[in-house]
Amino acid sequence: MLGLLKQLNLLIRDRAYRRSWGYRVKRIAGDPQRSCTHYLTTATIVRHEAKYIREFVAFHKLVGVDRMLIYMDGGFDHETAQALSDFVAEGFVDLIVWPRLDPRKNNQFMAYKDAVQRMHGQTKWLAMIDADEFLFAPSSKDIRGELKRREQHAAIAVYSHTFGTGGIDSIPPGGLVTEKLIFRGPSDHVKNRTQRTIVQPRAVAAIRSANTVVLRDTLCLGWDEAGQEVFATGEMNHGSNSLRIHHYFTRAEEDFKRKLSRRYFGKSDYTSKMADKQFEAADVTLSLVRDTELHQYLPKLKLLMATKSLTKDANT
Repeated sequence: MLGLLKQLNLLIRDRAYRRSWGYRVKRIAGDPQRSCTHYLTTATIVRHEAKYIREFVAFHKLVGVDRMLIYMDGGFDHETAQALSDFVAEGFVDLIVWPRLDPRKNNQFMAYKDAVQRMHGQTKWLAMIDADEFLFAPSSKDIRGELKRREQHAAIAVYSHTFGTGGIDSIPPGGLVTEKLIFRGPSDHVKNRTQRTIVQPRAVAAIRSANTVVLRDTLCLGWDEAGQEVFATGEMNHGSNSLRIHHYFTRAEEDFKRKLSRRYFGKSDYTSKMADKQFEAADVTLSLVRDTELHQYLPKLKLLMATKSLTKDANT
């Protein structure tokens, strides 16, 4: 009882939880488990990501994602659409124009709310990730298998390894982020203590943040790969051996400068938000550890990115 009261007190004081009531997901009647046509879907909101979006999409197709929802923040992006034309034509990617209709709302949260409602009954799992984040299964190389072993949980908290620029000034057109950037922060770095959520849409009550949701039947934010409950971002001692995200937070130096000049998805103070990101990017400890784990995917990834054939299967 004391544990429950403690968690309720934390929620009452949690600004993100209070804010989530503005992004509540409507209940949908029926049993969605019987009708899902997809197992794993991703939802991502993008703005001026055409240079790297094809790598992001091809990688996730390669590792076992069934469908990807790409929300184009603020309006139609011709360059992004052109880069993904074949993936759209085959039905793997849904491009969704997502205008900023309410300046009082966080557009990313609204997109994720739409994705949860849109995919209810359509997908078993929904992963809400950014276009600079690459989800994979380090130990088994089988994301779907890892999720099947955790279907008793409504949401899985997936932790990251965050990469710095590693001193790379720029990545030329056609170059791959996963190939060129090979230095990250230590596993216990503060930026590796936050999580991304893979959730069963039926279980979501509201969008809590860009990383987390409010679940209908539990106070926790989800379960880590070991089956332990997660109650807050920033908690220590959560592993990332079974499921992990490689987060290319800055990409190369010129990419990060461009990122700082862009409009942020949310409605908070833009100047302070970008100042915080610039301070984080200056942290040299984000480029201490050499990590080429994703290089094992490069041959098939390059093949999939290069082909325009809708019948070509890069997994064969």
